[in-house]
Amino acid sequence: YNSNEKMIQYRKYLWISVWLCLPLVAFTQSSAKFHKLFRGNSISAWETYGYSVQETMDDGYVVAGNFTDTLSPYFSSLLLFKTNRNGDVIWSKTYDDIFDGDIGPNNIAIRQTPDCGYILVESGAGFEQGWYSKVYVVKTDSLGNILWNKLYIDNSGNIGDDWAYSIELSFDGGYIIGGQSTGFQTAFGGTKNMFLLKIDGAGIVQWGKVYGGINGDCQGYCVKPIDTDGDNQQDDGYIMVGAYSDTLSSWDAWVAKVDNNGNVLWSTIYGTFGIQWANEVAHSFQQTSDLGFIITGSKDTVTGGGGEDILLMKINSGGILQWARTYGGIIMDVGNSVEITNDEGYAILGSTLSFGVNNP
Repeated sequence: YNSNEKMIQYRKYLWISVWLCLPLVAFTQSSAKFHKLFRGNSISAWETYGYSVQETMDDGYVVAGNFTDTLSPYFSSLLLFKTNRNGDVIWSKTYDDIFDGDIGPNNIAIRQTPDCGYILVESGAGFEQGWYSKVYVVKTDSLGNILWNKLYIDNSGNIGDDWAYSIELSFDGGYIIGGQSTGFQTAFGGTKNMFLLKIDGAGIVQWGKVYGGINGDCQGYCVKPIDTDGDNQQDDGYIMVGAYSDTLSSWDAWVAKVDNNGNVLWSTIYGTFGIQWANEVAHSFQQTSDLGFIITGSKDTVTGGGGEDILLMKINSGGILQWARTYGGIIMDVGNSVEITNDEGYAILGSTLSFGVNNP
C-alpha cells in the first residue's frame, strides 16, 4: 500500500459543533447549527486536538488546541484560531518556539480578555524542566499576536509535574489559575495536591497556594471568582472543585471556598466517604441566581446501575448539599461542563459510551 495514503486516511482533525437549543429528552439527537473540521497549520499536520472554546464579544468563537506534525510526531505545537459566528476561520496562529521542546501542550484553557485579546494556560513538558510537566501562560492581542508568555515552576526543585486545568479573569484585572501538582507532595503527603496561582495582568505572581491533606490526594479541575453578597461583582473570593481521596481506591467530590488571598473559608467533600471503588468527581460548576452553585462531574459505584454516571448536584452558598442527581446508561457517562439555561434549567456537556451509534 501507499504509505502517504495511509497517513492521510488516519489523520486526526479537530471537530467543532455548535448546537441549537432544542428541548431534549434523555440522550436524543438534535440539529447542529454548524460543524467544522480543522487541521493544524502545517501540510504535514498529523493529529489536531481542541481543548477549549469560548464565544467571543463579536459573536464568533476562539478555539485553543494543539497539533502534532509527521516530521516531529512526539512533539506538539500550541494552536489558536478565531472564527466568525458561522465557524469560518478568520485567523489562526501556531506557537512552537516559545516552549522548550514541549511535549504537550495539554489541558489548554482560554478566555477572552477585556482588551479583546486572549489569555490561555496550558501544561507541557520541556527539556529544561527535566521533562516534568509545567504551567505556561500566554497573553495575546485580538489577532493572536503574543504580548507576553510566562513559565511557572513550583518550589519542589523542578521535581514533579504541575497540570493547569482552568484560568479565569479576576476582579482586579489579573487572573486565577487552578490545577494539580505532584511537586508539593513532600509538604502535604499523598501524591497530588490542588494548587491556585494568582497572577496580575502582566503575569507576575501575586500569590500561590497548595491544598491537600495528610496522606491524601486532592485533584482540582475548575476555579472561578464568585459573588456572595449579591452585588453582581465577582470579587468575593473563589470556588474550586475537584476530588479528594485519603485511600488508594476511592474519590469523593470536593468543593472549597477561599478568600481573595487564597485562604480557605470552608471545604466540603461529597460522596460515599471511603467505600472501596466508589468515586465521585466534580469537574465544573456555575454560580446560580440564589448565590449557590450547580456542579457537574461523574459518579460510579460497584453497586450502581452503570459503570459511571453523570453527576449533577446543587449546593448553597455555604457548601450545604441541597440535592444531587445522576444520569446515564449501563456503561460510562461523564459530565465535563455545565451551563445555566434561560429557563433556569441546566445544560451538561460531557462524554458517553452508553449512548450513540453502537448503543442507541
